[in-house]
Amino acid sequence: LVRANSIAGNKMNDISVIYTPWENLLKRSDMDVGQVSFKDDKNVGKTRVKTRKNEIVNRLNKTKEEKFPDLQAEREAFDASVREEKKEA
Repeated sequence: LVRANSIAGNKMNDISVIYTPWENLLKRSDMDVGQVSFKDDKNVGKTRVKTRKNEIVNRLNKTKEEKFPDLQAEREAFDASVREEKKEA
């Protein structure tokens, strides 16, 4: 999916895709924009993609839903519910 959204990556064949949980990403202030590292190399997965498969990307794009939640309001509501639970306990 990331490869399909990249102009250069979409044209390339036989590439490596590296994936990891977001908790494993390491970003420091001295790194360039777009550059990341990993905290634990054991949690990093790698796979080879031989050719481009547009039918998979097209199916994913048809079912894609974009949401723009108000994260601050959700966090405040969550914090308020946690405070209420602590008061009751």
